[in-house]
Amino acid sequence: MAGDPSRIALAISAVGVWLSDDAGTTWRHGNKGLYPRYLPEEAREDTFTLCVHNLHRAPSRPERLFIQFHGGVYRSDDAGETWIGIADGLPSDFGFPLVIDPNDPDSAYVIPLVADMDRVTPEGKVRVYETRDAGASWSARGDGLPSGDAYLTILRQAFAADGSGSNMGLYFGATSGDVFGSGDAGATWFTAATKLPPVHSVRVA
Repeated sequence: MAGDPSRIALAISAVGVWLSDDAGTTWRHGNKGLYPRYLPEEAREDTFTLCVHNLHRAPSRPERLFIQFHGGVYRSDDAGETWIGIADGLPSDFGFPLVIDPNDPDSAYVIPLVADMDRVTPEGKVRVYETRDAGASWSARGDGLPSGDAYLTILRQAFAADGSGSNMGLYFGATSGDVFGSGDAGATWFTAATKLPPVHSVRVA
């Protein structure tokens, strides 16, 4: 956390969010509000079997965190102590990747997939969804992205960002071998590469 490097938040895909106030000497759970509907109802209380797909902290407001969960998109305003669901307005709350605008603590981008049993883009349309109000609303960004018969899968580390604001670069790859990019924060998109091996990770050099 900015101003207090001893405070750490991390997420593990099988055991949820962990918080430390002493640079990792001791840890505690930060899972309040996360809802694992993939578990039987009787097993959802007091469980640590929480599958977090991606977590990011807003550098300019370090108490603000965003999570893409295994069925759910969440925000925390208290450094991970509690979580609020913010998936309303998305075509699906399941997905893997998440990026943020480092200079805008109200921003986040996700790429929804249909569901955990159907891990492809909804309706065969590739869309990146953007919020600029901390999840109160979402806007689809798809100008230049495939709009039909494109059932793509984008994995956890296959979405990257560069810069901030209206000129922020966004880049993601799919297991189909396609890579897409935007130089205007998702307003328009271009195809950067095709026919690659399955893309598992994207990084901006």
